[in-house]
Amino acid sequence: MPHLCLLILMLQFIIEMLVVRHYALAVIFITPLTFFLAEIGSAFSVD
Repeated sequence: MPHLCLLILMLQFIIEMLVVRHYALAVIFITPLTFFLAEIGSAFSVD
């Protein structure tokens, strides 16, 4: 789990740096980020 969190932080940083000038390139990193966030979100239950 810590590795997944670090990967999400790294992807978020890359996206923030790229989105201003190269949105198309940032989208390449946004897609895996959404998959990782969905994976982490599914690990928690509402109970």
